[in-house]
Amino acid sequence: MTETSTVTMTATATTPNGSRHSLPQTPSKVEPTFTAPYGPNVHVSKHPILAHKLSIIRSSSTSPSSFRSSLREITFHLGYEATSTLTTKEIPLTVPSTNHTDHVESTGQKLKDKVALIPILRS
Repeated sequence: MTETSTVTMTATATTPNGSRHSLPQTPSKVEPTFTAPYGPNVHVSKHPILAHKLSIIRSSSTSPSSFRSSLREITFHLGYEATSTLTTKEIPLTVPSTNHTDHVESTGQKLKDKVALIPILRS
């Protein structure tokens, strides 16, 4: 008998005027043929690193320090997956050139909305 662990995360954006709204999650960007059985805002991760880390925290032989460390890593991985569809805007940057004394004008990216991630992991 095999067990399946499900990990979900929802991202919320705060607009400049202080209102909050859920950010759209598009599982189709992660897996083109994926259909979320729990609705469009739930993404079931099938990432091998997450499966590995979940196995560590579920094991009865895991020490408390390994549990906390693995849980922290899971939180970061979930954050990356949950924010993969966020939109950005271009911003001007000044970056050092190869000779380290001059600077070159360039373009970078900044998130369009403020984001707060609140991971909730349940057994």
